[in-house]
Amino acid sequence: MTGARLAVLGLAVAACGGAPPRGRASSPEATAVTGTGIASAAIAPTADAEAAVPVGPEDASWGNPTALVTIVEFADFECPFCARAAETLSRVREAYGPDKVRLVWKNSPLPFHPNAKGASEAAEGVRVLAGADAFWRFYTLAFAGQKELGPEAYARWAAQAGVRDAAAFQAGLVGHAWAAKVDADLATANKLGVSGTPWFFVNGIRLGGAQPFDAFRDVIDEQIVAAHAKLATGTPAARLYATLSRENLAAQGAQDDADDEPAEDTRTVYKVPVGKSPVRGAPNALVTIVEFADYQCP
Repeated sequence: MTGARLAVLGLAVAACGGAPPRGRASSPEATAVTGTGIASAAIAPTADAEAAVPVGPEDASWGNPTALVTIVEFADFECPFCARAAETLSRVREAYGPDKVRLVWKNSPLPFHPNAKGASEAAEGVRVLAGADAFWRFYTLAFAGQKELGPEAYARWAAQAGVRDAAAFQAGLVGHAWAAKVDADLATANKLGVSGTPWFFVNGIRLGGAQPFDAFRDVIDEQIVAAHAKLATGTPAARLYATLSRENLAAQGAQDDADDEPAEDTRTVYKVPVGKSPVRGAPNALVTIVEFADYQCP
């Protein structure tokens, strides 16, 4: 993959919090979450812990550990753009299957979403108490019922997902038994420069925001070709993700450095004419805020 190709994959689209990577913008798909075709994965090979975006057996994953492409998602259960991305990832699963694509979830609850961390802890509790299949069922229920996030909903969804010991689940929530995993994921996100949700690494290649299916397809197809090339030259399947993620992230970082934009101009004062625009407040107020907005933008 060329550096130029890597550079354009930092697409700036709708995301919660922070600034998406630089690049061209795409319109996110506004769809509901179905969660069909979800299955768990086996424990990841130890080589995955050496990847540029590390993956371990404590991470909820779907697909085979030796899949040609690994997509690691940093997401927030309260982020509406993560809910949109969940449907796109469902299409990815259906299109490619578990031998070509593996999906890995990492928690990245944003501080201004009051229910996000609690939802992440609940999801981790479901994984610990009932396994990866149950986690993905909880994931689907949580995104579908995003407006209901809270302890009562978590208990209901956990039972529907397969948690049999309701008392253990409730005690774990109250005692924050699963907060350490969420905090560890947040530390990983910070180390990798994740500044919003949803945020993806496709074999180490950054892809930010609620991207449409075509954006995933483009990079997945290229990475399938790259993976076959690595296997043909002797890279063991168990080391495929670790090898490609390190190479891709390093190459993208080098391209980003080469393409750094000039420092932002913070000194110029712009005259923005008000004209006949709707106004609230006195015309002689000390501060005037001019907003450019879109009624369909959440």
